[in-house]
Amino acid sequence: MGLSRVLARLASRRLHVLVVEHPGAFLLRARAERACTTRGWVLATSPADADVLLECGASDDERLTTAVCRVWAQVPGPRSRGGLLEVDRVDTTLDALADAYRRWSAEDEPRPEPEQHHPDDMADMHDMGDMDGAHDMGAMEMDMSGPGGIALASGFDDERDGLEMDVLHVPLGPVLSSWPAGLVVTCTLTGDVVSSVAVDVIPDDTNATPTPDGTAYRLDAAARLLDLAGAVTLAARARSERDHVLDDKTPDLDDLRRRVGRSGALRWSLRRVGTVSGQQADGHGWPSAWVGDAHDRLLWLIEARTEPGSAATGLGTLATALPDLLGGSEIAAVRLTVASLVGHPS
Repeated sequence: MGLSRVLARLASRRLHVLVVEHPGAFLLRARAERACTTRGWVLATSPADADVLLECGASDDERLTTAVCRVWAQVPGPRSRGGLLEVDRVDTTLDALADAYRRWSAEDEPRPEPEQHHPDDMADMHDMGDMDGAHDMGAMEMDMSGPGGIALASGFDDERDGLEMDVLHVPLGPVLSSWPAGLVVTCTLTGDVVSSVAVDVIPDDTNATPTPDGTAYRLDAAARLLDLAGAVTLAARARSERDHVLDDKTPDLDDLRRRVGRSGALRWSLRRVGTVSGQQADGHGWPSAWVGDAHDRLLWLIEARTEPGSAATGLGTLATALPDLLGGSEIAAVRLTVASLVGHPS
């Protein structure tokens, strides 16, 4: 038995799973995440941290399939990959993935020929891009006009500092940890400030999973926001309460809200992030629950209330609002802002 297989057997006791959610597959992802944590496995946040890639749902959209393939290419071996289309096959699927991981051998995988690209062609590769590092599965579109084809950022004639090396185009999504399924946000950056935003939503035209309860959807959104803010223990608690709702049990939201409200680190991290005024909400017809900053919206997400799932699952309003909400913000705040806006009625 080779060394790689020995290591794979040892690591299979605590696999790191990167769960990819296709549009409309919320319930599949939620059940898969619960099954992974029940086994003592870890939910990975980037391809470099993953042992297993699990696709929840399916899609015929070329943008999504291309993105998933590029994520898979960045998962180091030993590794295994699989798909989940039915809730009642979660455990069977995870068993098969663990078995494939234990049997993995680098010799079993095809070795594609390295692609050769002319520098002038590189700008066409920005759509899904490099997905490793800082949990950023986006990419950067750059001008390749530097010496020897070295990538340089392009600039505008009216830059405030008079320089022409501080404009980047950074797509976020559609495959990204703690990110809405099917959402693609392309930010044009001037330095580290978002100067403009283009938004696209990949429709759910394949999956037919049930619409989640509104409370479960909000708690899931809260868990993702907490993960991005670095509060991993509270995020795990929010996912646990989400699973209670999906199991038709009563969640303990009062205790969760107290814990979140007492966290000074969360307040410091989320205050003044993605602030929406009442005047903005009224003028644009945005949900009243958006008013405030990311911390206010986090507290709203974990309040004890029930509502139809359909009121909290659409991305239409979010997609039309993001160009106004993200313009002028720092790139570091973009993912927190988006996560804080998901899960509210739209």
